[in-house]
Amino acid sequence: MQGLVLIKAVPKMGHLSRSANFNDAKESLMREAFLMSQFKHPNVVKFHGICYDVPTISIVMEQCTGGSLDAHLRQWECKITVGERILYGLETAKGMRYLQEKELIHRDLATRNCLISKYGIIKISDFGLSQLATDHIDNLTKQRVTNVSILFSHF
Repeated sequence: MQGLVLIKAVPKMGHLSRSANFNDAKESLMREAFLMSQFKHPNVVKFHGICYDVPTISIVMEQCTGGSLDAHLRQWECKITVGERILYGLETAKGMRYLQEKELIHRDLATRNCLISKYGIIKISDFGLSQLATDHIDNLTKQRVTNVSILFSHF
């Protein structure tokens, strides 16, 4: 691993670290780290590893020094050419196509979650709300089965 990295962490919260909210946040970050570890594509933020230092858990990932696409568009809106805008859209689409091929549903694609690398390349990030399509189908099936069970229980 060379260069700068970004660390995303669940902060230490003292005695609150055993609370349900903290445990949910840790579980969510672990899940996000697992998902990120599955993907390697030029338009997806690179996962480097995870650091688990009780009670803090951190994801170590590629740092995109250009910041978010959202901030970039706001700062330079009048100076960004049509060609650059098309390139941003194309790179985002390439990343999303790759994630679709890997059967990932991002569920939070927005310019704030598209980062710009030091080379100006758009990288999709923030997989906290993401779900594998197979998990999504399983959840829908469970939900339907539960709803049907409830419906029949009233007879």
